[in-house]
Amino acid sequence: MPNWCANTLTLTHADPTMIVRAKESFERGELLNEFIPVPEDLKIESSPGTTSEELQAQYDANTKKHGYSTWYDFSVGQWGTKWDIGSDDGIQIWDDNEITFYFDSAWSPPIIAYETFEELGFKVYATYYESGMCYCGIYEDGHDDYYDLSDMSSQEVIDTVPQELDESFGISECMAEYEAENQDEVTAWYKDGVEETGLVPHEPPKKEKK
Repeated sequence: MPNWCANTLTLTHADPTMIVRAKESFERGELLNEFIPVPEDLKIESSPGTTSEELQAQYDANTKKHGYSTWYDFSVGQWGTKWDIGSDDGIQIWDDNEITFYFDSAWSPPIIAYETFEELGFKVYATYYESGMCYCGIYEDGHDDYYDLSDMSSQEVIDTVPQELDESFGISECMAEYEAENQDEVTAWYKDGVEETGLVPHEPPKKEKK
């Protein structure tokens, strides 16, 4: 199973029909395939009786024709994530010219797809947070503002990551809770050890009064 990356995506377009198209395809769970479709040739599934030589021949033919051997290679290369996105309950707000989605994507945000959306006339504003791999970011106007959180404390997140991004996903809050829980575990472990061994914490020698 993949790590799941949490995302918000706001699409704006001068043509209302493009917003409707985005809305309907997202509700089907096919937002990416709607605008960047996977060629049918790439949807290869091995079946009984298929030899490795036959599969390799199909891979080679696909690479020559499409630049990718399988649907997976295409998805990663043209979307930036393994699977399509969308659901019937992930739409936050929408009107004639703008719509906002919330969704999870496999391993990473679909940044490459956003670039294609912009070529299709969409204005894209997106945020993302992948807690397992410890990174987050904001994508806007063709620029990916990426933050590596792996070596940050909760306070460093507050000081470094834009407030909107931090609060949107509760990043520093979750990290602070984790830090507190681990500190409590260390403290409890230390106290238990003292009680079991009969040792007392070391104290510096007191100076004698003259």
